[in-house]
Amino acid sequence: MTRLLTVAFLFSLGVLWGCDVLLETDLSEESVILLAPGEELETERLTLTFWWEPVAGATEYQLQVVSPAWDQIELLHLDSLTTGNQISYTLDPGQYAWAVRALNSAYSSPWSEGTFTIDTTSDLSIQVFELQTPDNGARLNSETVTFTWDDLSIAEQYEFQLLSNPSFDTLLTTNQLAYSFPLEDGDYTWRVVALNSSSENRSTSRNFTLDFTAPVAPTLVSPADSAQSNESAITLIWSSTDTDLAAYEVFLYEPDGSTLVDGFPVTTEEENYVITNADALADTTYSWTVLATDIAGNVGPTAGPRVIERIP
Repeated sequence: MTRLLTVAFLFSLGVLWGCDVLLETDLSEESVILLAPGEELETERLTLTFWWEPVAGATEYQLQVVSPAWDQIELLHLDSLTTGNQISYTLDPGQYAWAVRALNSAYSSPWSEGTFTIDTTSDLSIQVFELQTPDNGARLNSETVTFTWDDLSIAEQYEFQLLSNPSFDTLLTTNQLAYSFPLEDGDYTWRVVALNSSSENRSTSRNFTLDFTAPVAPTLVSPADSAQSNESAITLIWSSTDTDLAAYEVFLYEPDGSTLVDGFPVTTEEENYVITNADALADTTYSWTVLATDIAGNVGPTAGPRVIERIP
């Protein structure tokens, strides 16, 4: 009997897998049309955007870049999966080959291949030069901020600049690709200038906020303190005056006030939480509290506690 059940189970798995295959588009005869860089392109730009036409039925694409050619690979520079149809990447001067194929959970297309050459140049002004971290518009609560930017092989040094109205001040000249230093609460704008003996390239500027101020404790709304309930679901409601909150954490304690009820704490972005299995709680007294965390990661004080009694 056990053997029969095992065979039936494996057969069911096979049927399910077969259904998944049937539901997927067969990509084995599809061709990915490459758009850029153009075949045998010669350029002095170090950062290129690899771009291709989407393939119907594909859920992701695999991109590979090698040098100098597919029949004499010396280096694999990039092997990446993406759900989109373009990736930007920075390379040194040299000869390259690249290829893309379309994928889904059951099939893959043949590889579509291309070649290009990046010529040696010292002209920074024609290069794509971008900042990496922190993201534009980021809210942080780290006392030391690390700034990073693209590596341009033809740059000899970089100037890190911070906006001090009305102009940018250069705080550091370095040949490194990162800089860390402490800052105080406030809004900041920064950029980096790549330099060599004959040219330069200024990145676009980015803004970020340093916020070390914790949010205020939420205001508990309902149930009222010492309320009684025999409902199968209990809705806890609170409010907050802060506008930059990321989430709330809800705590429900056993009668001793320190032992958490199983399943707590819970995290929610809403200003309420429904205890859906309240009828599984023992008939006794519980306490609940809520605290808030803001976008920068600061954790505020706890609101409450409030007491709620579970009755028959």
